[in-house]
Parts: sequence; structure tokens; C-alpha cells
Amino acid sequence: MSKIQVNEIVNHFDNGAPDCPRGLTIAGVATAATLDVTGNVSVGGTLTYDDVTNIDSVGIITAQAGVNVTGGTVTVGTAITLRQNGNAEYSGVVLAGIDPRGGGGTGLYIDGGSGAIVAGATGTNAILRGFQSGGSENFRFSADGSGFLLGDVGIGTDNPSDDLSILSTANSLVIGCKDSTRGNHIFQLLADDPAGNGELRLYQNSASGTHAKTVEIASSGNSYINSGSVGIGTDNPDSNSQLHTIGTSYWPILVKTTSTGGGGIAIKDKDDTTSLYTGTGGGSWLTGSAITDGLIRAQNNLLFASNGNNEAMRLDSSGRLLIGITEGISVNGQNCAFQVEGVNAATSRISIINRGNNSTGGGIQIAKSRGTIPHNVADDDQVGGIFFCAADGNDFDGQSARIECYIDGLPGGNDVPGRLTFSTTPDVTDSPVERLRIDSSGRLLIPNTNVDNFKLQVAATNGATVSCQNYQNNDDGAEVNFLKSRSTTVGGQGLLSNNDYIGRIFFRGSDGGNFDRAVEIAVKVDGAPAASDMPGRIEFMTTPSGSDTPTATMTLKANKNVEIHSGNIVIETSGKGIDFSAATSGGSSTSSLLDDYEEGTYTPVLSFGGGSTGITYSMQQGYYNKVGRMAMVNYRIECSSVGSSTGEMRVSLPFTVDNSITVSGIDGGGYFGYSSGFDSTQVGAEDLSGYAVGGQSYIVFSVRRSSGDASTLNHTDVDDNLSMSFTVFYNHA
Repeated sequence: MSKIQVNEIVNHFDNGAPDCPRGLTIAGVATAATLDVTGNVSVGGTLTYDDVTNIDSVGIITAQAGVNVTGGTVTVGTAITLRQNGNAEYSGVVLAGIDPRGGGGTGLYIDGGSGAIVAGATGTNAILRGFQSGGSENFRFSADGSGFLLGDVGIGTDNPSDDLSILSTANSLVIGCKDSTRGNHIFQLLADDPAGNGELRLYQNSASGTHAKTVEIASSGNSYINSGSVGIGTDNPDSNSQLHTIGTSYWPILVKTTSTGGGGIAIKDKDDTTSLYTGTGGGSWLTGSAITDGLIRAQNNLLFASNGNNEAMRLDSSGRLLIGITEGISVNGQNCAFQVEGVNAATSRISIINRGNNSTGGGIQIAKSRGTIPHNVADDDQVGGIFFCAADGNDFDGQSARIECYIDGLPGGNDVPGRLTFSTTPDVTDSPVERLRIDSSGRLLIPNTNVDNFKLQVAATNGATVSCQNYQNNDDGAEVNFLKSRSTTVGGQGLLSNNDYIGRIFFRGSDGGNFDRAVEIAVKVDGAPAASDMPGRIEFMTTPSGSDTPTATMTLKANKNVEIHSGNIVIETSGKGIDFSAATSGGSSTSSLLDDYEEGTYTPVLSFGGGSTGITYSMQQGYYNKVGRMAMVNYRIECSSVGSSTGEMRVSLPFTVDNSITVSGIDGGGYFGYSSGFDSTQVGAEDLSGYAVGGQSYIVFSVRRSSGDASTLNHTDVDDNLSMSFTVFYNHA
């Protein structure tokens, strides 16, 4: 190939750049520092340039420093067209280059300044990735099916408000999922109607044909689950529907209806026969009448179970409530509506408890009427009773005792006088006999004998009577009760005054000619009485030797103080005691109150240095008396082995020793009543003693050696057959 090198092409006609109106054709290599061509330049070979403007190439252009397009377009075949304007979205293009975001592989990178899109390949997978302006990856999609997308996504909308927003037309499928075998739906989410109601459907795989719909959840219309078991709060339901309560919700299951009259839950068999209904239904609820009352209904017996499947109670088909039994039992000739049977006291008794913050208690209310409305009863009508029946080998018809209430007079409006009778059955019969009666006037009659108007009347033929007299040759005395009123009318009310006697009991004894008073107990008003306010005191009086006139010995006052007239005993609240402050005390007294007394037993424990390994006993007994802060303890210990623990010998005490003598730590002392089993080579015939250790709950022991020194006893000083009885006195903490 030839080569022409022209240093300068000059226009001969005027100054300026050369002008080739017919063009310039160079078949070889042309090199020019500056070339201004207004026509066409045809290059059959290769055109090498440093900076070229307005090039239309039908071949291949290779640019060493890139291609800068301003206002125009660059078209590569028919696949890619990149444009730029004054507000360029993309500032650079790399074809068949390396992913600059670190993804690796070859591909296409488009950088818009505020973000970038990278399309490339890694291995055999094509990857499309998106980046935010900060460089963080926002989405990725790979040909192998993996990928992710950050931010909100809209389907059918360019303004998503959720992570995934789907805008769907009414009566259309929003989301669907099909199996890979037959293309049947296994999951569907639908938009039901223009009003915005939705529907969720789940399908069960079938061996052939269309999958069966098993779950239907509709925001408007019926919802159901017709396959498998459902668990709430559990992932292992053992029945078609199981609720496992979690949390602290007061209503684990709440069934509520907006229809007038209420709703409920019904259990029916395959023939639509209701076996159980619970809810708010009236007596004719099955016929569609108005629902007004709560109802649990069973065709036969209604059973209640607890602790698994153990029957706890049943309401049988006859309306009897049975607890502990499955069939009613006749008692006193009657098969009653409520029956409880058990095998011990706890299972065969009824407790009635009132926990209200008031003065009322639990109770049983028994009523009587001669008609379905509160119709008047008549005199001597039985209002109710409690009947005690026992099995006689045949039945429960025989009565052992009974308590009954009868109308005791002519009843009327707000006037139903009554009496209570108490009857017991004598031997060799099953018929109770009345033993005691409380009549409508409040008289207590034993038995039913009305001699006069005494409130308490006892009639007997064996001398066991109550009449403020006692003629038996024993030390028993008579008893009496009194009422007091300042009214001159029997039964009338008259306000008492301070120091009025309310009643007195006199204990009289025969002196051979008269019944002289030996003791008197009097109750007096102890303050100013008023309505529902009657303060009182009890005075105890005794007659000294050589006199027949009782004098005051002790008084229990209205303020709860007990006064001994030769001293003071004041006990008002818990923790108080006997106050001896009026007595003269010696030394430096810190308290005159005796506030504690206790006596009992405890188990003394032998130890060595605080350890008791291997110690066994044949006797281990302890007793104590505690008066105030002074404790007297006596114990007896006999061992069959003193074990292997080492250190000083100790025996436990029931109370911690007061640590008042802090210098020596000896805050109590005692003596041996008996001892044996001390090692003769160690102890010999020396004197033994023991003392309570201040601040501790044990005694330590010592031996007085012949030298006069005391030595603490330890494990080496005793044998396995140790036996001792010890008494100690000390102040407890």
C-alpha cells in the first residue's frame, strides 16, 4: 500500500482552510494534523483520529478515549439506543465490561448519577441488579430463581402503600398458586365485590381431578374449615377443634352475635339432631321462637367431667343434679332433686362460704307455700327440715334425727310465727322423738313442756333439771341467766344507767341452816348505754373465810382490761401481757411487762464443731418452758454412735441465746442431771459443766481439770455410748 504524507494543504485562491467541493478520496493511509472537509471524506481503510466531530460510520468505530455524545444519539445496530439531553439520566455506558459494583462477570452498567442498573452474568446465571445513589443494593434477580427487592412494590398501582400493594378489580383473582402437576389451584386470594370484601381459599390435593376446597374465609358471607383438625394455641390438636389457652385473656373463646335475642353454640349429629346446645335460648328454642334465656340442653343426661375424662357431676333426664353418683338414690323415701355422694368427708359434704366484706354469712334458705304463688301457710305447717338418715342394711328410709321448722301460730301478711324442733331416735326404733323446742316466743323447752313463761324450761324425772337449785351430793352448782330492763312492763325496753346490774349468779351453799353466798358473779353496765351500745363489765366476788359476804376479787371491764384488785393485769391487744409496773422493782428495771409464756418440746441435736456426720441416737428428747425472756431447757440424749465429725461438743437449743454478756460469750448456764460415756482417759472423774453461748443456739461443755483449769470438751472426750441429761437456764434473744 502506498502512503502520501502531506504536511499542509493550502487553498491557492484565498486565505483559509482548503476546500474540496468534490470531495477527497484517499485509498491508503492519510495523516493530517488538521483537516477541515465540507464535503464527504471516504476512507477505505482505517481512520485514526484524536478528536472527531459529526461522524456517520457504516463500519466499526474504535475510540481510544470514549465517545462523547452531546445532543445527539448513538445507535448500535438495532439493540441499544442511548440518548442524552441537558438533564441526562445516564452519564456513561459500558458494554461487555466488568460490573463496577463488585458483582463480577460481564454485562451492561448504566449509571444515572442517583442510582445504577447492572445487567450481567455470574457463571451460568444472568443477574439484574439495582443500586441506590449511596451504593447499597436495592434489588437483585437471578436466572436461577433467587433474588430480593427492598421497599414497597405495587401490582396494578404505581403508588404502593404497603410492602406489596395489589390493586385489583372486583370479582377477580388477586393472588393464586397452582400445583406443578395438574395446574390446579392450591391457594387463592380473591376480591369478591366492588364493596371491598375479600375471600381466602385453600385447597386439598386430590389424587385426580380438581383439588377440593377445604378452607373458606370470607369477609362477607360464610366461612368454614371442612378437613383436618384445628388447633388454637397448640400445633398438635388431638380433636377436630382444640383450644389451648395462652396468655391471660378472660375469654379464651367468645361467641357473639349481632342479631336480636342472642346466639349460641349447637352440636348436632349427621341427621341434624341437636345433642348439645349452649347459648341464650328459651324453652322452645328449637322451633325458632324468640331467644331470651341462657340454655345448655342435652337429649338425655347432661354430664360434666374434670381431671381428664372423670365425671364430676350430671343432670339426669329427670332433672336431678347428681354429684358423685350416676343414678338417683331414695333417702327418707324420696329420690330428691339434688344428691351428693362420696367416700369420705370431703367428697360427701357441702360448703357454703360468704367472703363478702360484711356481717352476713353463708346459708341455706328453705321456703314453704301452699301454692305456685306465695300462698298463705297454716298453723303447724312444716316449713322445712333437715333429716338425718342412715342405712339399716336395706335402705336409707330410717331417720336417726331431724331438725324441723313449723308455723307456730296463725300466719298473716308479714306475720309467719315459727318454731324449731329437734328430734332424735331412741334405741330399737326408727321413729324420732322430739327432745327440744324453740317456740315463736323464744322459749327453750326441754322437752316440749310449757309449764309457765320461763324462757328456759327443763322437765325431767331423774333430777337433772335447771332451776337455780342443786340437791345432788357433789360439788356441782346451779346456773342461771338474767335479762335487765328499767321498764316496768314485762318484755318492755327501758334504758339502763351506768353501774346498773344486768344480772347476777349466786353460788350458795348450805351451812346446815341456810344457803349462804360463797361466790357471786355480777354483770354491770360499764359506761353510758345507748341504742346498739351496751358497755358492760363482769365482777367476780368471793367470800373470805369467817364471812358470808362476797367481796370483789376480779373485774373484766368493757375496755377489755382484766383487773385483779390486789394488782393489775392489763391485756388489751396481741403482744401485751401482765403489767407489774405498780410493784417495786430492784436494780435497773427495763421492763415490768410479762408478755410471753410458752412450753413445749423440741429435738436436741448433738454436733462436733458444727458437724453431725454419722451420729445416731437411741434417745433424743427435749422440753422447754419460756416465761418472758427466760428459757429453761431440759434434754436427754443417748447415742449409739457419735460419728466422725470433730471439734468442740455442742447440743442445740430451741431459742437463740441473748448475747448480753459480750466479753465472755457465756450468757446462760446449766448442770448435768446424768452423764455417762465420757472417755475416762480424757475426762476421768473431773467435774463437767456447760453454758449457753451468746448469740448462738447451742450449749458447749467443759471439764474442770485437777489443775483447776477448764477445758472445752470435744469429740475425743466422748465414746459412742454417750448418754446425758442436762438442764440449762438462759435469756433468749
